[in-house]
Amino acid sequence: MEKVYKLKRKCASNMYIFYFVEKYYFYRNIYWYDKRASVRMNVEVGGMTNNDFVVDFFRKVAALSERDSRNITVYILSVKEWDVIKGTVQEKKLDELVQRVERRIVKTVRKGDVVTSWDENKYVIVVVDNGYEKSTITNRLIKNIQNEIANDLLSVTLLFGAASYPGEGKTFEELLRKAQNQLYNYRNSQGDE
Repeated sequence: MEKVYKLKRKCASNMYIFYFVEKYYFYRNIYWYDKRASVRMNVEVGGMTNNDFVVDFFRKVAALSERDSRNITVYILSVKEWDVIKGTVQEKKLDELVQRVERRIVKTVRKGDVVTSWDENKYVIVVVDNGYEKSTITNRLIKNIQNEIANDLLSVTLLFGAASYPGEGKTFEELLRKAQNQLYNYRNSQGDE
């Protein structure tokens, strides 16, 4: 009888140990999963951020730029021949091409700048600089993106629109609207809708 009692006690203690070890690993994995998920929440595929993060980022940087008397420029980038490319290139190859272009955009801008995919064919870049008139980011982006797709035998025209804070607007929405208007005006002056 005593041996049975000792055996039951040993089994019960092993069960409790197993139970606590299992709970420990369960909660630890949930903690790390949540931590990874919260880090990934602001960064999407290819290193681009999501749209909500860009709007929040702009508000914070705008307050700092007033103190340092720096400009914040909102650029919008679009591919002029997007409909033609979308119609002629296979979907899988198009997805691969878009991912390569997005990675190239992220690598081209500085680490402190923020890039997001705004629409199917539009990318918004928020940059702290001295205004788009003096900036070289558009030339660097054009050169790097054209080098990236040169092997695919595609010729693309990149269209840019830009607006700077505080000169052309005080909110992200105002600057984005002005940058889009500039982009559409440039596209229409090129003769293609």
